[in-house]
Amino acid sequence: MSVVISERSFSPRRPYLVVGVPEAGLVGSIAASYMAQRLALPEVGYLDSDLFPPIVVVHDGEPRSPFRIFGREDVVIVNAEVPASPELYSPIAQALTAWGRDLQSPLMIGMTGLPSRQRLEVERPRVFALSSSPEVRESFRRAGSEAFQEGFLVGFYAQLMRACLKAGQPNLTLLAESHLQFPDPGAAAGIVAQLSAYLSLGLDVSPLIEESEQIRLRTRELMNKTLESMSKVASGLYA
Repeated sequence: MSVVISERSFSPRRPYLVVGVPEAGLVGSIAASYMAQRLALPEVGYLDSDLFPPIVVVHDGEPRSPFRIFGREDVVIVNAEVPASPELYSPIAQALTAWGRDLQSPLMIGMTGLPSRQRLEVERPRVFALSSSPEVRESFRRAGSEAFQEGFLVGFYAQLMRACLKAGQPNLTLLAESHLQFPDPGAAAGIVAQLSAYLSLGLDVSPLIEESEQIRLRTRELMNKTLESMSKVASGLYA
């Protein structure tokens, strides 16, 4: 598993490293895609491995890696457009963590959904922050998030957190109350709003909310594949 930088002019300086991988509600991938688009970040590289399934994504008639990297000097976004199978969690997490250390990233940020049975009744889902840094937790508490106090973090972001803790890489995982079986742009908007405030990005999330129905239609197939991947994780936990 390797990080390939294809843009020679890309020269980040201690950037925040934001990771979006499809899990509950596709929150991470929706948020990452929206941020990269609204910030007009150029595509600078991709993740590469012989372990990846034989898949390419096509945009504007051009083949692309399903694990693409967008960035500028201060912010880098890794956006996965296909779900990662459980056996890839550790290699991807270790590669990203090592890269974050090389870049001297002050914070690696994961974004995901926290399935909630009450999601249909909630207009503005709550956002929870999980970090090994008390200072980071306090910053997000002031921004309106709640500390993730008790429970389990399962799946790719649990592996990413473990890799960061082992390597001493500062890490934050943001979890928004979300649907489990349906794409949830509203939950993604909640995370983007708080992350934008923390990183002073000035992002407006209203277009993300206004385009919710179109996003749901575009991402239905990805949601189905993600649910299949998540079911493998659940069966492994309780086997």
